Amino acid sequence: MTTSIRPAAPLPRPLSELEELALFERTCDRLIRNPEQLKAVIQKAGITDNRGRLTRRYGGR
Repeated sequence: MTTSIRPAAPLPRPLSELEELALFERTCDRLIRNPEQLKAVIQKAGITDNRGRLTRRYGGR
């Protein structure tokens, strides 16, 4: 039985600061167009609670 070793895929290069900012901007635009997904991200980040109120960490009560 012979085994063949496939070459490893090359590692992706790190994004430049401008590429990273462009990616972030596209992500924000996509989230703004989808309010339900944006709401989920904001809740997951701990900015609001499940009722949409700001958490204490972000100025809520």
